[in-house]
Amino acid sequence: MNYSYEDFIKDRFGYNEFTTKEFEMITDNKRPAKLLSELKMRNTLEHTGRGTYKLRKKSNKNKLINEINRVKNVILNASMVMAYTDSTAVEIWTKGRYIISPNSFMKIFYITIKKDDLNKWKIYLRKNGVSYINKRRVGVFVMLKPVKNFEFELIDNIPVIPKNKVINLIRNHPALYEGAKDLIE
Repeated sequence: MNYSYEDFIKDRFGYNEFTTKEFEMITDNKRPAKLLSELKMRNTLEHTGRGTYKLRKKSNKNKLINEINRVKNVILNASMVMAYTDSTAVEIWTKGRYIISPNSFMKIFYITIKKDDLNKWKIYLRKNGVSYINKRRVGVFVMLKPVKNFEFELIDNIPVIPKNKVINLIRNHPALYEGAKDLIE
């Protein structure tokens, strides 16, 4: 399990009030107010005054997990052809044992789609409340990768790029995927 900002705040401040400046000094985060504001929006923190926060006793950790599952279902229930690619494909081929994420507050689903279906996907995702443009550093969104043609295999009924393409991806990006090849069966 990832060590989150919530875990850090709980370890460092407990449920006591702390300031944006204190948070910045300890974490060396260059935009602490933005991060703390995002944590407040996610119901992790309570804003107690100007530049002061404290951890909520009951933060909703399941909210992100629920959103990940909702977006996964939206993608898989689409009528258009797709296949998971990039780090999402690595995660699927390793049966969830190798996961890459920019931070513990974000999940990106990379999908390959037919170039001709790009606008249909955008409309479909928008209609279902799923972001396909990353403007935030938290949350769940889909990265659309339009191509003319692509192949896929089904892993547990999930369309994903073929194993040989995933192995090539791992070889071409050793800094990102070191050790992932050993986890593919």
